[in-house]
Parts: sequence; structure tokens; C-alpha cells
Amino acid sequence: MRQLTALKLCLFGEISVKESESIGNLNQLTSLSITNGVFPTGGLENVSQLNQVTDLDLLFCEFDIEGLKSIRKMKQLKKLSINCTRFGSEIAKFINELNELEELYLNRNEIGTEEAKSISQLKKLTKLNLCSNYIDDEGLNYISKMNQLLEIDIAFNNFTIAGINHLIKMNQLKSLRIDENGIYHAKAKLISEMNNLTNLSIMYNSIGPSETISISEMKNLTSLDISENSIGDEGCKFISGMK
Repeated sequence: MRQLTALKLCLFGEISVKESESIGNLNQLTSLSITNGVFPTGGLENVSQLNQVTDLDLLFCEFDIEGLKSIRKMKQLKKLSINCTRFGSEIAKFINELNELEELYLNRNEIGTEEAKSISQLKKLTKLNLCSNYIDDEGLNYISKMNQLLEIDIAFNNFTIAGINHLIKMNQLKSLRIDENGIYHAKAKLISEMNNLTNLSIMYNSIGPSETISISEMKNLTSLDISENSIGDEGCKFISGMK
């Protein structure tokens, strides 16, 4: 199928050496997504030879560190998604070499401060997902210096109001997901100062009526997810006034 440019595979099991070689022979591919695949030793090496692929997803896959390192050869990548590994520190060692990346999704990869520092060197990145990692105040400080970022997901991390103070410097942000990060009144007030946001998700944050006042003052919001909070009737009244 030489006309094939995009391929999605959901495998639920081990990928044989022959299968990985077959994938690696699809030289015309520009987009490849593999879910629930267990790669053999050297299996990702075959994938890394696909030098036309600009969009690569490895979702819920298993592979060894040497296989992961082979991805550094894919300098042409514009979008990379890898989730649910324990290789955050290994990813950080080469991620800033992929300097054509525009979108990066690394949820659940044990990404911490040093890894955030490496990611912050990606100058073309506009979309970043670091959900469910170990991003703290210092890590968020590095990320906040990425002036080209437009969308960020930092839900389920571990930062304080000091981290929020770094975050609000990102005046260019259009979309922010910050679920379950202990957003109480002072933090909510700071976030409400991000006037260019059009999309905000702030689920699971113990948001009450007083926090809702600040959020309701965000004039450019077109999408708001405030589910799983305790805004009550009074908070609903404030939200209903967002016109």
C-alpha cells in the first residue's frame, strides 16, 4: 500500500520482529500511531527509520530504553506523543534535539524539574501536555519561559501559588488545563488575570462561590470546564453572567 500516508494500530500484545520491520518499511508514512504495542528489542529502531513521519504516537506501549533512544534520530518530527512510561529522565536527554517539534504530549512519564528544563528549550513548541507528572514550582518556572506556547495541560501535578505566579507570566496562552492542583481563592484570582485564555479546564480543585467570582471575570473565555467542584447556586449565578 504505497499510497498509505497515515497508519493507526491498536495491537494489545507483542509486536514481532518481522512486524516491526514491516512497519519500518512503510517509508511513505507521514503519520504513525501505535497503541498497546509491546516492542521487541530493536523494534523502535525500525520505526525511527521512517524519516517522512512528522506525527508519531506511542500510546500505552512497552519498549526498552535503547529503543526509546532511537527516536532521537527522527529530527523531522513535528508532533510526538509518548505516555505511561518510567523513562522521563531518558526522554529529557534527547528531547531538545527534536527542535522541529510543535506539539509534545508526555503525560504520565515521571517528568520532573530537570526534564521540564530540557523541554523548555524547544523553541517551536506551541502545544504541551505534561499531565500527571511531577512538575513543581521550579519546573513550572522553566516552562513559563516558553513564550511561543499557546496550549498547556499541567493537570495533576504538584505546584504551589509560587508556581501559579510563574504560570501567569504566559500571557500568550489560549488554552490551560490545570485540573486537581489545589486551586483555592488566591490561585483562582491569579489565574483570572490570564486575559487571553479562551479555554480553561479547572476540574477537581475545590472551587467554591468565592473562587467563581474571579473566574467569571475572564472576558475572553469561550470554553470553561469547572466540573467536580463545589460552586453551588451562588457560583452558578456568577458563571451564568459570563456573556
